[in-house]
Amino acid sequence: MLSDNGYQLTLDSGEVSPFDQNSMTDKLVFQKKNKKIEIAQVDWRDDYFIYRLVKSDTIIFELDISKIDLDKAVELMTNKLKANL
Repeated sequence: MLSDNGYQLTLDSGEVSPFDQNSMTDKLVFQKKNKKIEIAQVDWRDDYFIYRLVKSDTIIFELDISKIDLDKAVELMTNKLKANL
């Protein structure tokens, strides 16, 4: 969906070295010109079940995946993402 709208994946935390600061939490970062969209885990210790959708450094949506079905969580995040492209 993001690549179809001109965004490119610039960071996937699963692909970086374990010593990289960006590997501490699950994180995907997409960029298009001066716009940035980040889908990320809030923290690796206390809030590892909370994910955020951030657009250009503004929190758009926050989701606690411990309180809902994972399929529903993906649906909610996808819908928020579509609304904010």
